[in-house]
Amino acid sequence: VAELPFGLVVDMSLWFDILNLPTNQMVSAIFAIVGWTAVALIFFYMGTALWVSLRQSKYTSTWEWIVLAVDVPPDTIQSPKAVEQIFAHLSGALFEPNIGQKYWQGVKQKWFSLEIISLEGYIQFLIFTEADYRDLVEAAIYAQYPMAEITEVEDYVGAIPSKFPNDTHEVF
Repeated sequence: VAELPFGLVVDMSLWFDILNLPTNQMVSAIFAIVGWTAVALIFFYMGTALWVSLRQSKYTSTWEWIVLAVDVPPDTIQSPKAVEQIFAHLSGALFEPNIGQKYWQGVKQKWFSLEIISLEGYIQFLIFTEADYRDLVEAAIYAQYPMAEITEVEDYVGAIPSKFPNDTHEVF
């Protein structure tokens, strides 16, 4: 028993008794006293992550996605700096939701997917974006490549079979 200033008394005999127990009993006693808080925090974290995931699924279900094909004339000469400037322009779409928006409304940052694909030997640059950002994407492309042609196309992923191997695709 230790006496502190202002007449406070701290009784540490419980902890001394626990620390004098055999190891397995000591671990069990410490877990019974404070270990449940770690388990509760893990369950709280998992519940929060599940809640946010459900809210974000509901929020993103209303998004309308489009695929834009970008064709740059072959005689256009630009340095890699032009593409870097396109990425810098697209970074203007960055949005950080506040705590209430994230955890209650499920607000989530919208994203872009930029792809180079080859369809039957024709190489094409595709941008997968949310419809709200179409003007931003077009402005970024036209700022660096004024002669570029931007058209909305169907998503090519739907044409790829889901089971392999099949009659048209054999994958080793």
